[in-house]
Amino acid sequence: MLDEGIWPENEYTEGLPIPPGTVSWATLDTEHGNCTVNIVDISETQYNEYMELLKQEGFSVIEKVSEEIKGQDYVSIGTLLSNGEKGLSVSYIPDSFTIYISFEEQ
Repeated sequence: MLDEGIWPENEYTEGLPIPPGTVSWATLDTEHGNCTVNIVDISETQYNEYMELLKQEGFSVIEKVSEEIKGQDYVSIGTLLSNGEKGLSVSYIPDSFTIYISFEEQ
């Protein structure tokens, strides 16, 4: 686990725009080659703006899935992105955003 409340700075997050909101938790797993960050206090508008920032930084959407959660009044959004070097898996539900970062196989 990494420091709560602080966007982690490492080889995985290098070059990524820092999303709005508050870092709830973050993990760095060098053995399996990934970094995961959870952000809270982020609106859907802020999430959409962040996704646009990622596109401006050279990431392309590989796949996007939206699913209405049964019994709940919200939609879960999952997106896979790539810039050829890094792969991102991003999930969003109201007020919670998780980004999983890994290096792509060359």
